[in-house]
Amino acid sequence: MGTAGGFFAQYIGLPMAFLVGSLVTVSLTSTLSKFIPDNFIFPKRLRLSFVALIGAMIGTAFDPILFSLLDSLWVSLLAVAVFTWCAHYVGFLFYLYLGKLDKATAFFSAAPGGLVEIATMAEETEADTSVVLTLHSLRIILTVTCIPILFFLWNGDQVGSSTGVTINRGDPLSLDIIWLIALATIGSVIALLLRLPAPFLIGSILCSAGVSMTGFVDIDTPAWLLNLAQLIVGAGLGSQLVGLNISRLIKILWLGLIVIVLTTLLSGGFALVLLDQINQPLDVLFITMAPGGITEMSLIALSLGASPVYVASHHLFRIFITVITVGLITRFTRWVI
Repeated sequence: MGTAGGFFAQYIGLPMAFLVGSLVTVSLTSTLSKFIPDNFIFPKRLRLSFVALIGAMIGTAFDPILFSLLDSLWVSLLAVAVFTWCAHYVGFLFYLYLGKLDKATAFFSAAPGGLVEIATMAEETEADTSVVLTLHSLRIILTVTCIPILFFLWNGDQVGSSTGVTINRGDPLSLDIIWLIALATIGSVIALLLRLPAPFLIGSILCSAGVSMTGFVDIDTPAWLLNLAQLIVGAGLGSQLVGLNISRLIKILWLGLIVIVLTTLLSGGFALVLLDQINQPLDVLFITMAPGGITEMSLIALSLGASPVYVASHHLFRIFITVITVGLITRFTRWVI
């Protein structure tokens, strides 16, 4: 069911097709029918293994060229951190007081990034995982599909995947796959020993990014492996979803839409503030701040003639800050648990 959903989502052009498609298909199948037995349990270790693999793939986006940008990069990275905390707080207040969600559910749902790891952490608390997954899926889909439309309405140009640009560098070798598995394993083990929050994702990202930044090895990510990892993670998360009645689902979708509008406006405000501080055009600063997917934002950067490494590094940092912040608050704040 997850595979069917993934290919259908890819066919109609959804972002993160195999993750979103498998998540939606499996969740609907498990809640609206008896196709999946009530006692079925998706292997959590299998899902976490592929979470680590996704982290290793994310880390390969870091490039030694970032060292040459460090003198100006710290300002924009600091702005990303502040934006992440502000967007999280605004979304949390909205979900809590206007959406009437409980504190834990509002907290995890408002996180501006990291669908996979945020949902995994939410499972360990009293949060309503179905609501968290629904709102994060909505955030990804709407953000990365609406931003290209905004650019088209703004200047009449198509950007992103619709232009046919790609960030794939060629046919990866089997050695690349071995590197990815090794970095995911080593990073996860080290993060578990250090008791880092979200160890499977954060440890893999840090380990892979460290190797990639040295320039010692150039790792390319096979598209089929990324699709497979997203498929398994999405199916695993979808199998955890409990049923939502139609009226509650409509309410959740409206809440998510309003928060997405608020965070998009907030990202535009931060881009305007940074315009006088950083030598980058307004449109590049905007996609740097927008809480969308790394791949689509990087493709938009290519369409605009901007550096995809510059844009991707900020989105990686946003995800990193989000997961670290949520992990620390979850560990040390009793009301989340």
